[in-house]
Amino acid sequence: MISLSFSIKTAYANISLISQMTQSFDVIEGESYQGLLKLYNNGDQVQDVRIYQTDYRFDAEGHSFYEKASTLARSNANWIEINNSIVSVPPKDSINLLYKVIVPEDKKLVGTYWSMIMVEPLPIRDSRGSANSLMEKEQDVKIGVKQSFRYGVQIVTNVGDDGKYKLNFTNSKLRYDEKRDGYIFQVDLINKGEYWLSPMVWMEIYDDYGSQVGRFKGKQLRIYPDTSIRQQIRVAKLRAGTYQVLLIADNQDDNIFGIRYTLKVTEP
Repeated sequence: MISLSFSIKTAYANISLISQMTQSFDVIEGESYQGLLKLYNNGDQVQDVRIYQTDYRFDAEGHSFYEKASTLARSNANWIEINNSIVSVPPKDSINLLYKVIVPEDKKLVGTYWSMIMVEPLPIRDSRGSANSLMEKEQDVKIGVKQSFRYGVQIVTNVGDDGKYKLNFTNSKLRYDEKRDGYIFQVDLINKGEYWLSPMVWMEIYDDYGSQVGRFKGKQLRIYPDTSIRQQIRVAKLRAGTYQVLLIADNQDDNIFGIRYTLKVTEP
């Protein structure tokens, strides 16, 4: 089974990456499969593109880490074969970049493994073989401006179906938003299981009488094993009092996670 998500078309300089930015495959150990990245050059000159791999992780503080390939315990970078480290895309034309993933024959493998294929357009070289750069000239002052951009395609391998799913809720707090005269409920979600999660998140708030004050939605975000994200859910203005909160994270399969909180609200 192959699932492809988050399909976008992005461009930098003369190169467009026409591809799913997250490519996930459900496999068993010992299985292999191929994937495809399509690059299009809308310029008038040949464009060289560097292809390389990194690991990738993130945390609830908003940090993203692009580490050396095969650094993470759940990296699949060593399973991925790419034939070229530099490819040349002809003007007004496209090329298909194939990669192959060979999953080791290891019965201990279970859950989600992932890494990134990085696609980095290189500076276009002029007829003398030197790299072009943007230059601003004013009398004796010369300022060189060099831009660097890359695309990161997440390659995800889900091995087997008998691993564990676990989601922890931590660092919860309610804060007042003066600009909107309301409250924001903040909580960090940490994936302590073996498979990636992409849950729909919402919270239900009840007053002392058991009446529902409202149901408020969070954002649907992907969470890899041993990574975390922060949910900031905007809720209605609450009167002073005590409220019961039910927070739900529904992975839209057999895995639904929830936790209850008691909120004590005072006048802001």
